[in-house]
Amino acid sequence: MARVTTETLRAVADLGDVEMTGDNVQYDFLTPVHEQAFETWKQTVGARHILRHCYIEAAPFGARFKATGRRVSVKLIWELVRDRYHEVRIRCARRGIKPSRIEGYAMPNAFTPYVARHIESRRPEWAGMFVKQPVGHVHKSRGVIFIPNRKERTA
Repeated sequence: MARVTTETLRAVADLGDVEMTGDNVQYDFLTPVHEQAFETWKQTVGARHILRHCYIEAAPFGARFKATGRRVSVKLIWELVRDRYHEVRIRCARRGIKPSRIEGYAMPNAFTPYVARHIESRRPEWAGMFVKQPVGHVHKSRGVIFIPNRKERTA
């Protein structure tokens, strides 16, 4: 497996010169840049620990899915792993590893759809288990309704 360097992680995480104005403010983080970042993140030590815990948390839902066909949100799995992150840190400490973000011990929300696809690709019996949204599309900004305060209403 290729060694991932700090420079590689920083280069992949850089969004470049994306102008954040107008319709671009709500630009979806599920861009090819994030897919590349996920692929790079997957090769880190921390990501392997976190993904292993994702499989552990998803297992009961996998059994339920096979029995009933009831799907689950990958965001739930991600948040359950995040809730148990202290266990990951304890296990790492026992091995003499101090978890750091640069070694992959981070859980960006932008990675959740890629985690779902990763798990389903390795567990074919769980195909279709996760509720997934399309990746790489732009969300349009929603309109804001302005409600005047009392002074403005009476004037």
